[in-house]
Amino acid sequence: MTVKNRRCWPRLCTVPIAAMLLLLLGNLAAISGQGDDHAGHTTIGWVPEEILNRPVVLREGVGTYHEKVTTSSAAAQKFYDQGVAYLHSYVWIEAARSFHQALRSDPKLAMPYVGLSYAYSPMDYPAARAALERAESLAAAADDRERSRIAIRRAQLDAMAAAGAADGVAKLLAFRRQIDAALAAYPNDVELLLLRGLAEEPSPFGDGQGCVPAATPYYQRALAISPDNFAAHHFLAHCYENQGKFQEALEEARTYAQMAPQIPHAQHMYGHELRGVGRTEEAIQFFLKAESLEENYYRRENIPASLDWHHAHNLSLLASAHQYEGQLHLAERYFTAERQLTPYTEYAAFNRKDWPEFLLNRGDFPRALEAAKQMAASRSALTAAAGHCLVGITLVALRRPGEADAELTAAETQSRALNRADAAAVSPYLDLLRLAIRLRQGSSADTSALLARISAYTRRATSADSWSQGLFRVEVLSNLAREANQWEIAEQLADLMLAVDPYYGGSHYAKALAADRRGDEAKAAEEFKAAGKYWSHADMDFPPLAVIRKASPNAGFAPPKTG
Repeated sequence: MTVKNRRCWPRLCTVPIAAMLLLLLGNLAAISGQGDDHAGHTTIGWVPEEILNRPVVLREGVGTYHEKVTTSSAAAQKFYDQGVAYLHSYVWIEAARSFHQALRSDPKLAMPYVGLSYAYSPMDYPAARAALERAESLAAAADDRERSRIAIRRAQLDAMAAAGAADGVAKLLAFRRQIDAALAAYPNDVELLLLRGLAEEPSPFGDGQGCVPAATPYYQRALAISPDNFAAHHFLAHCYENQGKFQEALEEARTYAQMAPQIPHAQHMYGHELRGVGRTEEAIQFFLKAESLEENYYRRENIPASLDWHHAHNLSLLASAHQYEGQLHLAERYFTAERQLTPYTEYAAFNRKDWPEFLLNRGDFPRALEAAKQMAASRSALTAAAGHCLVGITLVALRRPGEADAELTAAETQSRALNRADAAAVSPYLDLLRLAIRLRQGSSADTSALLARISAYTRRATSADSWSQGLFRVEVLSNLAREANQWEIAEQLADLMLAVDPYYGGSHYAKALAADRRGDEAKAAEEFKAAGKYWSHADMDFPPLAVIRKASPNAGFAPPKTG
């Protein structure tokens, strides 16, 4: 995952502002310490310029889009449109290639440089500014509308540079006013409406993934003018998902996937929303479709998979969807594939936390400890802080509470050096470790407050990756609570899991165990049966199945799916 979640800019999902600030600071090295295969080449961020400049052809299935620009070249117009279509699906490399191809047909056209500025900024802020300066140098030959687009982009880049500074909010508001002025002159301009929707997000880095309710009317207006606008459907899917309106999000994502059948993110997005309505088996098929599209693209275009932010993100959700279904062997396969990709940004490295979390959840504590220690040793304070928390939780599970206390101290020390957004990303892990330590100690100090905060974090998440990861983390705590004979807390955590996701077998399994413990045989039988239903395609050796079969022998189980 790169500098976008949930997000993810893409999934980025949790703290896109912090991720972007890292780019502003030029922190684009491979945090993991792995070598850069493209060392010695000129790059934009982590992508070699040679790749971004490669000739490209017009493609079908990427979404039809048109924004008229001032050119006499039909080819320049078509490649510019293709570049904008790719931008609206977060395909930065192909967007850049398309804009460069437009410039080959019309080198004096300003708007492809504006497009390059958008394509570059998730990877390399200085390159984004340089591209806009080229557009500004060609603005005299552009029309008034294009000059307003250039001014809008200038205001946005200025707001990005000021993010977190004293004048940051003022610059963000100035950026929005710049779009409003353009809309006053061109009220039916679809691209301006889309930009205004993006600008409603609470930071100048908004790209649709962080959509807030106030953005929805702009996308709806765009669709009223252009009903077949795939980008508006895409952004509305994010809007509704962020509000927990999964049925509405599902419809928008379905339309987006149909309108852009060759775009991996479009298929992935539909998988997102299928998970939100409890249709995880179907979601897996769309994540697999996205993976197939990506793998074919990398082979065809000779582009390393690590350069594409979306590939790691899709693998992560594919793995977690299999984990959700109790298919741990397939989950491990896709988590392993994700780990083989080089993380080129600090936030991409932070997102590899899903591997030690998976190992923790399945009770593979030795490997979980090793993976978490690797995170804790990172040069990134964000990654290291989360790593120390995961090391500490694993040590609690291994009955080494004294060492866990030391890890909590290390994590708290690291977190104090983080900016506000990054500290917010680490806060849930700190509370998880604090509660884990209390459970092992048998202490009730701060337990209610910790449970309340953990509940708030988990309930607040709406995207397919953030809520499932939060669910799995609560499941780890529930396991620890039962092992520590803290059954009241174990049941509270089970109730939280059911509230967050009643479609997950683990939610019902945790509740069944708690009900069985307090002697409620009817409730236990009901919940064991529900767990068996939702885990009906789990691995044959999935540990909870033996317990469920014993407790609910009449529960039916379908053969596990393999692949």
